Amino acid sequence: MPKKPVVLITDFDRTLIPSWSKDCSRTPTAGYHDLIKYVETHKIPWYGSTGRTFKMVKEDPLLSGLPFHGIGCTVGTELWRPQSDGTYQQCPTFVSWMEEHQTDPGFIPFDPDHIQDRVAAIVGELDTAGKPIFVPQPEYFHNRFKVSLSLVDPRLLDEYLNRFHAALVGISHQIIFYHGVSPVDTQRPNVTFDILHPRASKSSTTAFCEREHPDSLIIFAGDSGNDVGAVDPHNPKHRIIVVGNAHDDFRQWVSDTFPPDRCFIGHTEQHQEADAVIAGLRHFHSR
Repeated sequence: MPKKPVVLITDFDRTLIPSWSKDCSRTPTAGYHDLIKYVETHKIPWYGSTGRTFKMVKEDPLLSGLPFHGIGCTVGTELWRPQSDGTYQQCPTFVSWMEEHQTDPGFIPFDPDHIQDRVAAIVGELDTAGKPIFVPQPEYFHNRFKVSLSLVDPRLLDEYLNRFHAALVGISHQIIFYHGVSPVDTQRPNVTFDILHPRASKSSTTAFCEREHPDSLIIFAGDSGNDVGAVDPHNPKHRIIVVGNAHDDFRQWVSDTFPPDRCFIGHTEQHQEADAVIAGLRHFHSR
């Protein structure tokens, strides 16, 4: 009996591979190599879905050369496709699809220049010592569907989150934030605000894959709360793989919301990272 068509979408950090480390001393699990072989043997379309920028993806030796059909990057605001010469280019069909769905009724369409103008006065503020409260993000953090801002003092998160929302009233947008380190001082913690196209998320990569592969099951593998929403527990074509090293809240959310036959929850010890991905893929692909 022929196997059913499937599409695999994987998160990267702590799902497919170990998280990035400065000394690059990372060793993937055995399942990493098994997964590559299985995908190639069965000709399964494989997409990445990550919050990383494409620059950060292509500089990672554990991701270079993998047989991806596409990579959804930068919080779901870009999709890069491999070319015949081994390079990647942004997918123009994805850009058009995002632009078609960028406006909520009654709201001004998302435009990065308009966003920058609205928040310019806030971003230009100085603290009591006369130092900038925000520092510039590298250019590759920005694109036509995303504006990224780095707040120096994490204690001011709530204040500036509220002020940004107030400044952007009437514009179709969403704001997410995450804690990290300053792009100009890696010893100093900061908060990054991403002001995004209203449809930007890991779900945008999933939705685009459904459009490209309408007859296939969509199998998503993830490990944490930022993967919530990448697939829909009520969609009969969606399946989810939870790696054994997943955060407890993500594991619980999947257990509570997905039917048992649509989720594969990796064993904590046996299914670390890619070991769970290949086990879950085989599980769904054989049924």
